[in-house]
Amino acid sequence: GGAEELQATLDERTEEELQSLLIDEGQLVALSRHTIRVPGTGREIIGIGILNTGEKTQFQLELSAPRSLQTNRDVPTIQLLYNNQPFALEQQETHTEPLLITVNAGTPLGTYGVDVTIRKTGDPNPYDSPKKIYIVVE
Repeated sequence: GGAEELQATLDERTEEELQSLLIDEGQLVALSRHTIRVPGTGREIIGIGILNTGEKTQFQLELSAPRSLQTNRDVPTIQLLYNNQPFALEQQETHTEPLLITVNAGTPLGTYGVDVTIRKTGDPNPYDSPKKIYIVVE
């Protein structure tokens, strides 16, 4: 279903940027963009890259609900579509997950934060320090 369709939508440039961050800079978890600007309503796609530096294992992506930086409340009118199923990575293998952000009508203008956490299956600790995505609704 949806995860395969999403995967196809990450463009080659985004893939290359993520590979560079992971391989060249040695980041364990990388985002193609940290700030996403959406005019009122719309959809944006970003990539989340993971590099496994340890033995083969399963990883899982966790995202917090979008939260207003102005009111500190969760916002149900912003939807995040991503693969929340575990995926296996070999040692030194990289993997890219697309994240589709949909801002629906009725979303107040402002900035919303989302925490991105990657965990190894069965490990309560984050694989890398959680990353922050900012969605700016203009």
